[in-house]
Amino acid sequence: MAPISKSVQLFFARAILCASSALFVKSVNGSSQLEPLELISLIFSMADEFEDKIESRTSSGAKSSTSDDITLQKAIDMGEYDPKYLSTFPDWHKSSRIMQWQMVRQAIKNRRRFLQLQWAEINNQLDYSQKPYLKQAGDNIQKQLDLLLKDEEKYLVEFSI
Repeated sequence: MAPISKSVQLFFARAILCASSALFVKSVNGSSQLEPLELISLIFSMADEFEDKIESRTSSGAKSSTSDDITLQKAIDMGEYDPKYLSTFPDWHKSSRIMQWQMVRQAIKNRRRFLQLQWAEINNQLDYSQKPYLKQAGDNIQKQLDLLLKDEEKYLVEFSI
């Protein structure tokens, strides 16, 4: 229960930090602060609901690991391409080297598509030039795309040997 509780707290702490930084940015820009405050209250209510669900699952004797809920195919569909992570699934070990490479390749394509969609959403924001934090987010996405390209080349060499 302790590792799950810590990860839940970390997740919601990050979410609150993002919302509070949005509050700061909006106050600097002079726009309404109501939206980030609503977001913070929503995050707190979600945290309570999530902790209740975790406690009910562990008290009822069900497995507390969320990785049991995710299948190898779901992880690939979500763009998880790291072979070390994918090797935690039993199906990974049942697959041939060629099939493993195809799964990694598909996951990389999925991740690239997600990142490109995020980039497009950010760049299509209204008044983009007046929101410097969007440029930083776009730069971060570009860094992830560059890293993805390097990882793809690395895994291509790794799986071709």
